[in-house]
Amino acid sequence: MTKPLLWNFNGNLLSPNQVHISPENRSFRYGDGFFETILYAKEKLPLWEYHLRRIEQALTVFSLQWKHAFPLSALKEQLIALAQANNYATARLRLMFFRKNGGLYLPQSNEVRFLIAASPLEFSLAQNIFLGVSKQSVVSYSAHTPFKTNAALPYVLAAIEGQKEGKNEIILLNHTNKVADALYGNVWILNKNVWYCPPVNAGGVAGVMRAFLLENKENWYMLCREKPLRLGELYQADAIVLSNAVAGIKIVQQFEDKIFAPNEEVVFLQEKVAAYLYGDK
Repeated sequence: MTKPLLWNFNGNLLSPNQVHISPENRSFRYGDGFFETILYAKEKLPLWEYHLRRIEQALTVFSLQWKHAFPLSALKEQLIALAQANNYATARLRLMFFRKNGGLYLPQSNEVRFLIAASPLEFSLAQNIFLGVSKQSVVSYSAHTPFKTNAALPYVLAAIEGQKEGKNEIILLNHTNKVADALYGNVWILNKNVWYCPPVNAGGVAGVMRAFLLENKENWYMLCREKPLRLGELYQADAIVLSNAVAGIKIVQQFEDKIFAPNEEVVFLQEKVAAYLYGDK
């Protein structure tokens, strides 16, 4: 994997060997923080407004205080500058937030620190998604589950479980056996020309692409609704897709033992979203 030429640590562009993460780092010690995965393409961050909104919400929920010399919104320019400093035409940007060092469970400070890492990205619509269901990892809704927290153990264990089962994507259920989330995106099913996705209180991440689709559904000619989803509804679906802020729409070829036939409506949605993310808007 290509190592990034530069990182951004609290607003400073540094080489990786200049970035020193202390053993006292609260993200390392307690998973105290959250992150965003952001697409850079065509010299833009196509979904930045949605990321910023979720960041602002997470700072409040996690009782983190932004006390840097520049406003939170100025992170947009810093993200773009990092991608360009690394000479990436298209990049995946990982923006990590964590509480200032100090304290045990009770922190000594609520000031937030951040680190941005960039990696080059080659996008392709050709993806083979084989979807399974985790039998070991279960999630339950709480105030922090809508965010991508630095403590992601249920997802890590589900990914390992999926690999053992020969699946490259896996669904996590909640304590009521309803669909909560997938590893790398939110779950959508198509049934009789209507799209359905689980509500946030099912326990999954409140995805940026999910929010984008729900708020702009008329632009994609989507009839979509939030509703709790049972596993049986996935078997009965005409199609299953996963939405992701970097990949856009990922079409599931196979769910457990069910193979889905190509669907023109699904392909149309995938291509329209890809054009928005990676083409000229």
